[in-house]
Amino acid sequence: KAAEQAANEREELYRNLVELSGDAIYMQNDGRINFMNAAGLELFGAKSPEDIIGRHTLELTHPDFHSTVERMLRMPESRRARTTTILEQKRLRLDGSEFWAQTVITPFIWKGAKSALVTVRDISERKRTEDELRMSEERYQELVERTQAAITVHNCVEILYANSAAIELHGGDSFENLKGRDPMEFIHPDERQNVAQRRTLVLEHGLTAQT
Repeated sequence: KAAEQAANEREELYRNLVELSGDAIYMQNDGRINFMNAAGLELFGAKSPEDIIGRHTLELTHPDFHSTVERMLRMPESRRARTTTILEQKRLRLDGSEFWAQTVITPFIWKGAKSALVTVRDISERKRTEDELRMSEERYQELVERTQAAITVHNCVEILYANSAAIELHGGDSFENLKGRDPMEFIHPDERQNVAQRRTLVLEHGLTAQT
């Protein structure tokens, strides 16, 4: 009786952990969903478990990622049973709207059957931020490449980047002509001491050196 009570308490604890989780959690067997927690129902736009139980996981996956899911389902059972997979993919709500999600798929025994425990977290906001950052970087890179000013980046030992104007100004055909070279090579010997002093102001004291 004591063992039964302890088992029931553990089961209740795990059930509460799953139901109170902020992440969507569901169980699937042969690709079909047989359990989903409250957060999952909300994330996928289901009003009740009946709306989603029995559906195939592909119905909740964007078509662009169907091939990945199908490849995993075709994976040999022996390999699938010991492999935890983490994916970033587009998922679908029941109304057809899409969102980016991190999906973690873990082998699991559910009611005596080999199943998969799937955790889904909405990462749409992070993806939007990444896209905005990438677009911003591309815009600035285009500006740097189009400017007539020669711009290089170095770490005092070697040149790490040079825009098109810098490559042309220094007599190179491509960045490979400048990459890794000591920037002092391109400073006239009479000016190297002044350049070294200005570099110290910038790197050691955080000051902007005069031209």
